[in-house]
Amino acid sequence: MFSQLYVLRIGKELFTFSTKYHSAFETLFGENHVSTLAMKYEIGLSLHMLGIWEESVKVYEEVYPRIRAVLGDMHTLTLVTGHNYSDLLLDLNRYQEAYDI
Repeated sequence: MFSQLYVLRIGKELFTFSTKYHSAFETLFGENHVSTLAMKYEIGLSLHMLGIWEESVKVYEEVYPRIRAVLGDMHTLTLVTGHNYSDLLLDLNRYQEAYDI
């Protein structure tokens, strides 16, 4: 019980933080800067943590290909984003999509 409440608290804080800074980074650096992409990833992660899975999928669908294009397949952010995106798809029983990532 404690750990679930902790994840919800952290998820809410992460969503607030990442939404705020994503907007600022996008304005300052553009949409394909690594900091902007990282904050967009964090928005998807926070939505996943909060159980808002369909919205999280939309964020990952948007940001994952951009991260791969900008940073390459072997960059840490690409690998972490791909892992969490496929994990979310598994949670949604979308096995083939998860495998394809």
